[in-house]
Amino acid sequence: RTNIRFAVETNYKYPLSLKEFAVLSGRSISSFKRDFYSEFGKTPSQWLKEKRLAAAKEFLISSNRSVTDACFDSGFENVSHFSRLFKEHTGYSPSEYKKKFS
Repeated sequence: RTNIRFAVETNYKYPLSLKEFAVLSGRSISSFKRDFYSEFGKTPSQWLKEKRLAAAKEFLISSNRSVTDACFDSGFENVSHFSRLFKEHTGYSPSEYKKKFS
């Protein structure tokens, strides 16, 4: 069994399923969900979304690369989905955020 925090912190940028995260941590899906919630106080999907958005924000501020690169490098698989989530979370589109804060 692997430490859940280590398993997700080192792999959150990869487009892994819940089952794959569970396997990485040496747990069944139900055990993974339960242990994850105990460790982080939120569901895996909530945590992943927040972690990936935080990574994207940092990427946009500190890099000259594109919004598309920020999307994929932070673990999202779809640019339009990423842009919508990003705007919901920050109030800015990724490109507006980049212009304003970098």
